Amino acid sequence: TIENDVWLSEGVALHSHSHSIGEGRLSRGKESLKQEKLVLKKGCWIGSRAIILPQVQEIGDGAIVAAGAVVTKKVAPYTIVAGNPAKKIRDISIS
Repeated sequence: TIENDVWLSEGVALHSHSHSIGEGRLSRGKESLKQEKLVLKKGCWIGSRAIILPQVQEIGDGAIVAAGAVVTKKVAPYTIVAGNPAKKIRDISIS
């Protein structure tokens, strides 16, 4: 789900499913896929070539994901994350 005023830069990869790593993965059938819900909240900004993995579930309101970041967990509202794996850099002050 992509809410209002979300910015996606070029080359962003949004992943909404993963594959089983158990025995079922060999069948390559629908049973081997695990779907996840991903929500990009209002006003967030995803930098160029960032990768959002399926377990993330949500990028918070007004959050910024830096270019090239690999996001492996939920991003809190009004924070900046960067790196691989992405870590919080700082909060964004809102006034």
